[in-house]
Amino acid sequence: MNTLLQLPSPPATLQGLRRFYDQLETNIRGLESLGELQENYGTLLVPVILQRLPPETRRNLARDHGTGSWKLNDLRRALYREIDIMDAGNTDGDHTEVVPTAVFFTEARS
Repeated sequence: MNTLLQLPSPPATLQGLRRFYDQLETNIRGLESLGELQENYGTLLVPVILQRLPPETRRNLARDHGTGSWKLNDLRRALYREIDIMDAGNTDGDHTEVVPTAVFFTEARS
């Protein structure tokens, strides 16, 4: 739980948000494997997570969710969806480029 409370704010990049989300999921699943229920710590963790997110990400999440209170599972799903949207619209080179494994020459020799 302490690790979750001390997660550093991610940079406002696709890779930064992915790393943050992966750390978040790893720690939450670790708590679940220890028998800790999200109902016990979710209301404490939601504002901590929201505070750490970049302003643009918070705005996008609020646009979809509104100003109501979040449940931890809803926030996790919304953050995952936001990362998917960023990935789909990514044009700044964060994608790994596909490198061909073989090159075929079709030129006829004279």
